[in-house]
Amino acid sequence: MTKVMIDGFGWVYVVIVIDCHTKKVVAHYAGLRSKAWHWLFALNKAVNRQFTNGVRGHSHLMSDNGCQPTSTSFMAACRALGIHQAFTSYNNPKGNADTERFMRTLKEEFVWLKEWTSPTAFIDKLDQ
Repeated sequence: MTKVMIDGFGWVYVVIVIDCHTKKVVAHYAGLRSKAWHWLFALNKAVNRQFTNGVRGHSHLMSDNGCQPTSTSFMAACRALGIHQAFTSYNNPKGNADTERFMRTLKEEFVWLKEWTSPTAFIDKLDQ
C-alpha cells in the first residue's frame, strides 16, 4: 500500500497486488481509507483474475507487517483461500523490493507529473 497526497483534499490510499513471477500488476484498490477490507477487495480481484480454476496450492502472498495484512479478517481470508502468507522482516530492503520499486515508479511516472486536485479524478485515471 502506498498513499498519494491530493492537494487541498488529503490522502488517497492505493493497495497494489503484483504477481512476483511476471512483475505484472494484477489488481489494485484506490480509495480514501485503508482498511483490511480494502486489501481484501484487491486480493479477491487478483485471485479472480489470475486463478480462474482456483488458487489453492498455487499462491503465496508477501506483504509487510502493517495492520491491514496482519488483521484477523485478512489472515482468515487468506487461510480460507489457501494462500500462504509471508511477511517481510524489519530492516530488510530486499524483502519487498519489487513492490516498493513499482510504487516508486508509479509515483515518478504517473502521480508526480500532474497536480491532482480531485481524488475522484486520480482514482478514475488510475483505474483506466
